Amino acid sequence: HGDDSAVLDELMDTGLNLFTVASNHALDFGQDGLRTTSGAMRERELAFAGIGDDPADARKPAHLETDAGRVGLIDASTKCSAGRRSGCLNVSVRRRMRDQSTPRRMDVPNPA
Repeated sequence: HGDDSAVLDELMDTGLNLFTVASNHALDFGQDGLRTTSGAMRERELAFAGIGDDPADARKPAHLETDAGRVGLIDASTKCSAGRRSGCLNVSVRRRMRDQSTPRRMDVPNPA
């Protein structure tokens, strides 16, 4: 059915706490499935990027506060037309992404 949000609890039990969700399978269970997934992640206060209530929400980065500092995550996926190769994001989309983003780098010590 695709409505087993208990899988998120199992992932959390393994220690996962930051998720990329945009993929070619994000809509396998349609818009309802997408809303169920994002709702279940929000209920659990999980940090995730790549899907949302609308395109602007899906483009927002996720942030996670850790003992070592703040982690930021962006996630994106695209559908390629038949016959196109991987990485087929067209130039106009790349330009918009570049123009709208503010690249930042944060060094986080390796917790050795």
